[in-house]
Amino acid sequence: MRFLVFTDLHYDAVPDGDRRLKELMKAAKEKEAEFIINLGDTCYPKVDNQKIVEAIRSCGIPCYIIPGNHDTSIWSESKVLSFWGLQKTYYSIIYGNVKFIFLNTVELEDGAFIPEDQMAWLQEELMSNHYFVILTHQSLSNDFVTSNGKSRGIQNRKEIQNILERNNGERQVLLCINGHDHGCDVKQINGIYYYTLNSASYIWQNVKEIYSYGEDVHKNYPYLKNMILYKQALHCIITIDDIGNIVIEGVEGDYLTVSPASIGMGSMWNGVHVMPSTLSMEIKK
Repeated sequence: MRFLVFTDLHYDAVPDGDRRLKELMKAAKEKEAEFIINLGDTCYPKVDNQKIVEAIRSCGIPCYIIPGNHDTSIWSESKVLSFWGLQKTYYSIIYGNVKFIFLNTVELEDGAFIPEDQMAWLQEELMSNHYFVILTHQSLSNDFVTSNGKSRGIQNRKEIQNILERNNGERQVLLCINGHDHGCDVKQINGIYYYTLNSASYIWQNVKEIYSYGEDVHKNYPYLKNMILYKQALHCIITIDDIGNIVIEGVEGDYLTVSPASIGMGSMWNGVHVMPSTLSMEIKK
């Protein structure tokens, strides 16, 4: 099976969201993806943005989404569910012999966590005779803590890791994928791979305010001054064969205007690698 994954489009915060969305849908078609996975922080669930849902549906390829922290920051869960046509914020789907488990985090002041009832549900989902791919918005492997004491990764990630490891006797857990961190990373922890997918749009920074666009553009997109946009709509294509071998085809991209190095930004940010790309790799069963 082959599918496309993207995350953190942040349509409302960038001036070229429509172009990026078109690039993503075009890539899904050209790579003959059977389905699309969207790891959240796509757009605000408001009436004006219904065109985004329609654009994804008109692609003709099924798309599965989990909400991100910005999707639910000022909007109710019921509003988000209605906007995306979801019944629940966490769920699973099965393609062939692979079960894709979508976990939804609850955001608190000091970080995100997976509630106990959802952990119990995860344990039950892992009892089936499938391979598993685990999908979250925030990371299950990022241990970075920001200067204000907020965890970038899911707070109770160790508990989730333990649940996955207990159900990985024959390496059934093929991969865990997350967005949120606007950078790249991959870790192998006790036999399980954790892959952080870069944003489809930009890296966030607080090093220097950047004004690369006209006054009107910056007025309409006030957060743009703290973004370094990618030229391409970043994503990855994942292929899984019948015995669980995985090939991840990343995108080698470029920066749209300035680069992190040009403003004195380092190569790491909040625990992930800063680059205008997504990582490619192979994972053998």
